Amino acid sequence: MATPASLNILDLTGTYIMNKTLSSDSTDEILRLQGVSWFKRKAISFGTLTLKLKHYKEDGIEHIDIDQWVRNGYHLYSNANVSV
Repeated sequence: MATPASLNILDLTGTYIMNKTLSSDSTDEILRLQGVSWFKRKAISFGTLTLKLKHYKEDGIEHIDIDQWVRNGYHLYSNANVSV
């Protein structure tokens, strides 16, 4: 995924769309090692993965909410929260 030059680590909020033309590597093996099911790996291979990040600070704790889906409409995960 390519990011704009204006993006910095203090605010990662945005929508990121996977550009498969930038890499010749298959994502299947990486996803398998992460425990992603065969069905979900196949859905990802046929569609375009999109990530929507919301980066914010609450009570001094930074949070990143991630919503990710395959562009063909198959929804993979919803609101994976990461606190740093």
